[in-house]
Amino acid sequence: MASADYETLGRLPIRTIRKALFNCGYGFLNVLEFFCLIARTMNVLFYTDTPGFGGTEKHMITLAKTLSKKGIRVTLACGSYSGILKHSETLKSVFSEILVIPSFGKHDPRHFFGLKRILKQHSFDLVHLHLWNPASCRYAFLALRNSKIPIVVTEHDYFELSSFKRRYQSWCLQQVSRIILLNSAQLHAFQRHFPNYASQSELVFNGIDPTPFIDVQPAQDSFFKKENTVITCIAEMHERKGHAYLIEAYKNLKVRFPNLHLCLVSDGPNRQGLEKQAMGTPDIHFLGWRDDISSILKASQILILPSLRESFGLVLIEAMLSHVPVIASSTDGPSEIIQHHETGLLCPIADAKGLESTIEELLSNPEFSNRMRDAAYQMASKKFTDEVMADHVQNLYEKIIK
Repeated sequence: MASADYETLGRLPIRTIRKALFNCGYGFLNVLEFFCLIARTMNVLFYTDTPGFGGTEKHMITLAKTLSKKGIRVTLACGSYSGILKHSETLKSVFSEILVIPSFGKHDPRHFFGLKRILKQHSFDLVHLHLWNPASCRYAFLALRNSKIPIVVTEHDYFELSSFKRRYQSWCLQQVSRIILLNSAQLHAFQRHFPNYASQSELVFNGIDPTPFIDVQPAQDSFFKKENTVITCIAEMHERKGHAYLIEAYKNLKVRFPNLHLCLVSDGPNRQGLEKQAMGTPDIHFLGWRDDISSILKASQILILPSLRESFGLVLIEAMLSHVPVIASSTDGPSEIIQHHETGLLCPIADAKGLESTIEELLSNPEFSNRMRDAAYQMASKKFTDEVMADHVQNLYEKIIK
């Protein structure tokens, strides 16, 4: 058989090849041997209707990149408005194909027709839907109805929906093989809200590639000086990320720590309001979107994530791998990652005074800070890597396809 023929076979769904082999009278050992040869060509479609670029989209890229190294062919489908498409060069290096559905937002019904067309023109062993909130990807569930293609769902930010939306979500989940949640609290909440699907849900921790955080040069922005202490927050400027409480805490700390600087990285709908709140307070730096996150972390002394709701918190892992001490509000995700007073500090949610005292505890005790920083690095290096995450997901895929 020519190499081109093998490549064509590799693109067929595994279930299709299995059926053909048995119909042709192949023995069990022949089939087993053949599947060992083509296992590396499992075809998976990643789909999302996300509008932005944040933790969900970084997760998709990291997972696809690591799965591809393991021989799994991953295709991406998304709307033409999606923020993930701004990173086209990265996507091209990770996904085997990028399929863009012309659309103006997640409510556009062209998602349904576009995904139907994709499923008709391509052969996939499995579709992995990435839900950036529980009500997203609604047209995907409709398009996949009766398709007989196994479906995996990752709930990137699970929370309880209204009664009507929850009934629709329950109907959608009827066709799903596995539901992945990113922290224990959200897993238990999901199982409580959907007891009929508890056996199909499981916990898979997020993970990142540690390589970009090794031997990186610190950022060269003017305020990153040896005599300054820089607190950094890397999060979309949305109300739920809690920047307002951080700025309020910083204003009071600045009086007692004159060399303290606050570095806010990213952008979002709340930026203008936050800039107004910061007026009159020196040394608050709005950096906007940046591609040199590892360099910024390398130059920072503390990383803070003051979210009001957070399903995981990838940036905490990035900071830990950068040997930067971390503080986060005690929401679901950070509480899973951080062991309070061992690998970082947790502070009350939506509490500027509580956040202020937590930051001061770290600033006033460098030895304690360094000890937590080192423990956090060891923990993150073992528990939250891309390899650990991808191994778990690959095993899950293989169980479903079998």
